[in-house]
Amino acid sequence: MGGAVAAYMGIFDSYLSTAPAGGEGQAVLASDAPPPPPAIEPVEFLDLAPETAKEINDSVPFTTEPVPAAAPLSLIFSTPEDQQRAADCLAAAAWYEAGNDTVGESAVVQVVLNRLRHAAFPKTVCGVVFQGSERQTGCQFTFTCDGSMIRRRPSASAWLAAQSIALTGMRGVVFPQIGWATHYHTDQVVPNWSSSVDKVAAVKTHLFFRWRGANGRPRAFQARYGGGEPIVAAMAGLSPAHGEKTEAADDPAPVSLEAAPLTVSDDLAGQAPAQPPQVNLRGSTLTRGNRATNLYVLQLEPGQLSGSTALTGVELCKGVQTACTVAGFVGQPGRALAQSLGKVTFPDRNPDFYYFVDRSRGRERVLWNCNLVSRTDRSQCLSGAFEAEG
Repeated sequence: MGGAVAAYMGIFDSYLSTAPAGGEGQAVLASDAPPPPPAIEPVEFLDLAPETAKEINDSVPFTTEPVPAAAPLSLIFSTPEDQQRAADCLAAAAWYEAGNDTVGESAVVQVVLNRLRHAAFPKTVCGVVFQGSERQTGCQFTFTCDGSMIRRRPSASAWLAAQSIALTGMRGVVFPQIGWATHYHTDQVVPNWSSSVDKVAAVKTHLFFRWRGANGRPRAFQARYGGGEPIVAAMAGLSPAHGEKTEAADDPAPVSLEAAPLTVSDDLAGQAPAQPPQVNLRGSTLTRGNRATNLYVLQLEPGQLSGSTALTGVELCKGVQTACTVAGFVGQPGRALAQSLGKVTFPDRNPDFYYFVDRSRGRERVLWNCNLVSRTDRSQCLSGAFEAEG
């Protein structure tokens, strides 16, 4: 073991030997009352080379105590605006912290929701995610203060996927592997709080932790959701619910609380109506699927038209590099005719849902019939002058 690693582990072992079992230097509480919450300090990282940090992290053992899954949490909102703001803050945390990785994003969502239920943290989703973001460094989630939200943006499909994962967590679906974890970091850094927590899980290159002792046990997570999600100016370019979009916005679409988890899709073959086994159609019916033209038509039931329909479109076009179109009709269907260069025409009537992607040209578009479903951003509404991409 190298000198830096040995020195750090000496400090770590010293802490373990002196900290009372109750955690954070407090005695174990005998009552059922939640323990006093620890202070949340600005996050700082030790000045270590990545390989040294990884060696240190590898040297810290996982807890030998049970790691029970967090209890389900289904959030109830007083207004639709609260719902959308919370969902978008949670989706931003998922995507910026874990990228286009369903498992990693789900783990991040669980950490945010665990914090929401702990007395040490703010009592709104956006408050948890953007805690400390007014600082240049030391924010709780690095992307909120390191310029990431200015430098890069998710694609429309990546944003839809992140929103779906966020909404799934907000409706009570638990990511059980990390238990009641409230902290995480990559295996190539060592933060200032690492000696006060127990390592409970590893998800790819991220390590997850809960507070040692009483503050990491289930009874510490009894705080109630406060409601009244704040408008976060930094979210305005991603989320219409947080303010006006900038002209450079990528126009990712918000998704309703009816969204369902993503499933893995396969390309479809043939032109006959089909029910692809690996695509989650979310109650719709695929009436046409043609791999040669990459045109797919869905029959939608009244009330099914929602943001989750866009996730079906994303899955049907997954892996297609050229133009791909998914059109959905509620009630009487119209014709969808494939033309040259990926163009599709609708001679009878406009579809009620339209998804187009052409990855070779970096183009993606999602539109809805806003007479049937409410969209916060009116630019996502199909108009009478609608013309399909191609």
